[in-house]
Parts: sequence; structure tokens; C-alpha cells
Amino acid sequence: MDGLQAVVTAKKQALKYFSDEGIRRLGLEELRYDENKNRWHVTLSFDLFLEDMDIFEAQPRKTKNIIVNDEDGELIAIEDGTLK
Repeated sequence: MDGLQAVVTAKKQALKYFSDEGIRRLGLEELRYDENKNRWHVTLSFDLFLEDMDIFEAQPRKTKNIIVNDEDGELIAIEDGTLK
């Protein structure tokens, strides 16, 4: 798997697991490969659309780290993300 495939896989997983939260503007923030564990660490950020929020209120933005196995593309973990 290359970096682009890891990002595509991570985005699909984020959309799958957070589908009920109204994800919008899903974007790549950071991509890192862990050679020791053969894992991709993909940091994604997205806006949440919350129906009960005022249209002029700042929409909350979330960041998640999606960890993907390099060999088979399986999801290893979804963690709260923090940009460094």
C-alpha cells in the first residue's frame, strides 16, 4: 500500500464510523509511515454539521488519527487527533 491508498482507506473508515455525525469537508492533515510496525498513521480533520446549531455559530472541527495496516489495509485504530 502506498500513501495515497492509505489516505483513501482512512477516509472511507472515517466516513463509515462517523456517518451519523454529519461529517463535512473531510481533509488530510498529516500522513506518516511507521516502518517498525508497518502501519500508516493518517490524521484527518472534518467539520460536523449539527442541525441544532445556529447558522452563524462556529462549527466544531474534529481531528482523528486513523491507523491502517500497510499489508492488508485493515483498520487498526481510530484515535483523537491532535495536530503537532
